[in-house]
Amino acid sequence: MSSNRNANLLMVLLSLTSALAGIASTSYQQVLLDIKNDFSVSWWLVTFSVSSAHLATAIGRLFMGWIIDRWGERRIIVPSVLFFVLGALVAFYTPNIYWLIAGVFIQSLGIAPITIVTTTLISSLFSKDVIGRKIATSQTISWIGPLAGPLIGAYLAYYAGWRTVFIAHILLGILLLLPWLIRKTFLIPATVRPHAQTNKVKNNKLIWISLVGGLQFFVLFASHTLVPILVRDHLGLDARYAGWVSLSLGIVSMMTFSLGGKLSDRIGPTYTTCLGIFVLHSAQVLLLLTTITSETVTGITALLAGSFLLGLSSGLSLPAHLKLIVDFFPDNKASALGFYKLVQYIGGAAGPACMGLAIVPWGPFWTLIGFLSVSITLTIPSLRGLGTTPSSVRPSKDKPISEKN
Repeated sequence: MSSNRNANLLMVLLSLTSALAGIASTSYQQVLLDIKNDFSVSWWLVTFSVSSAHLATAIGRLFMGWIIDRWGERRIIVPSVLFFVLGALVAFYTPNIYWLIAGVFIQSLGIAPITIVTTTLISSLFSKDVIGRKIATSQTISWIGPLAGPLIGAYLAYYAGWRTVFIAHILLGILLLLPWLIRKTFLIPATVRPHAQTNKVKNNKLIWISLVGGLQFFVLFASHTLVPILVRDHLGLDARYAGWVSLSLGIVSMMTFSLGGKLSDRIGPTYTTCLGIFVLHSAQVLLLLTTITSETVTGITALLAGSFLLGLSSGLSLPAHLKLIVDFFPDNKASALGFYKLVQYIGGAAGPACMGLAIVPWGPFWTLIGFLSVSITLTIPSLRGLGTTPSSVRPSKDKPISEKN
């Protein structure tokens, strides 16, 4: 029982720490209009700051995945949170948009490895029978970040100015750093996993899994960035309403991660991924409806429904992708996760940047038409390349591996 309790405690603390990334990203998205007006810059530069954060996350996860496989997880956590706090300080004191881009880049680069650490430890601490559900539980806890982030960003921007968002990041980073400094028993002993060679089939499978994840993040992050812009620019509402609309996305994701984990364990992660992509395309159609209506109530209703489906797509897909990787790469899972996260966040970085470039000349409607066409076109060959993957359905034995042994 003690081993089981310690494993669950470690999972919860790591999940809360990884929530910092979600808080930083979603709270920052709520203040983009304020930053644009304050620095008098183009939409492209503002959305590029979002893309730079996703690019930093991709780079950090790629190299840290390789380091974790060779040096273990123990030395990664405290430096990651310290870099996050440092980046928030740079962003708070920024005199222009370029220093702001540097600050959010440092933030994202610092906190990037925590998600990989969380996933690799879950796959090591718990039996394969329950990994899908444990990953889903971890995603649910870490989704407190995207859930709280929109409200933190929206209300701080409305009442105290956009710079106070980074003060919140600093305080939260320090708060979550303290348990790792005070209670060192939370940290498992440093482990070094042997580097195993992967065959061509596994390498190809990793490429296809990563392409599907990158495509989904391309559309998801572009849509996440577009939602508050539609609320404030298209519907003419203030930042508080944008925060509440974005909140619906976070709530649904948080509530459906468990569903994604259970479906991955029961029908397989490949079919669960296909379902998540179908839901994502449906969300884009609802966002299109928002752009062609002039009625505020209809627009808000379509936005809420679209945000609901965006959240459902995340909840279904993310646990499925992670289960695919830990099933296929038991020895190199951190490196495999690092490559997957690189491609995923390159897609996430490209989404807001492409949206920022397209929305000015094309407008929201044709921008969404373009995103929908590209995503549907690329989804079909990606899913064919992914193919079917083995997934076992066994009775749940909710015990850590350490306790069973």
